[in-house]
Amino acid sequence: MFRNRVQPTIWIRSMLAGAAVACGTAQAQLTNCEDPGPSDVFKIFVDEVRAAGGSSGGAAAQAKLQTIHRFLYENLRATSGDSASVRNCGKRYPNDPADFDSTEFDGLDTLRVVLEVWGVLDDPAKGSGSLGFVLIPAHALAPPAVYVVPTANLLNSLRAGRQMTAFAPLVLGISQYQNGHYAEAVALLCAGSQQLTSVVAGQSALGGGAFQSRQQDLMKKVREITDKAIREARKTPGSPFLTWKPTSDGTFACLR
Repeated sequence: MFRNRVQPTIWIRSMLAGAAVACGTAQAQLTNCEDPGPSDVFKIFVDEVRAAGGSSGGAAAQAKLQTIHRFLYENLRATSGDSASVRNCGKRYPNDPADFDSTEFDGLDTLRVVLEVWGVLDDPAKGSGSLGFVLIPAHALAPPAVYVVPTANLLNSLRAGRQMTAFAPLVLGISQYQNGHYAEAVALLCAGSQQLTSVVAGQSALGGGAFQSRQQDLMKKVREITDKAIREARKTPGSPFLTWKPTSDGTFACLR
């Protein structure tokens, strides 16, 4: 469970990882974030945006990659507001979603990272590509909590901001719930889940059955903790959630 721990062992692990990469002995390990930020706040890591296959693609493609990265960074800053610090992680980039193993999740958890994002541009001319999302606090709910969302036009998708407006509040809500801040969690969980429902519906043609199934598993868990968060918040005298009524199956859900 996400407990916002700060342990000395993570710094030892980070130093060892850095040394291994420098020696060329840990090619599969993720590069550490260049600017991880302070240890006492929630954080969102923004990794590099690259062209598929590692191709530089020339000056025009590089300019598009930089534009996509800037949009990604700025959208996440706007979405998270004062709830999380968005960090530019420089050259950090996962070669495979499996790079986010249990050790990596523990390290991110300890650093209070709630979300990590990266991008891949498949076709510079068409603008198609994908966005990768790692939902650190959701790992305990619906592992592996790593999602790669394809899109026909990466830049247009970022301009619309649909994925960011879903995942950022969702992971912050899960974190607040796991830390016992139930009233704060409800608003974030409801905002994130409503947006994520829209994203899942819009990605049916691109993401396929596996994407749909994993998102549905996540949403089931989010509904469960939303119900529990509302029940806990109702225990506070004068809580606004006292006026909320349970649904037909006896559970509490977000108001429509």
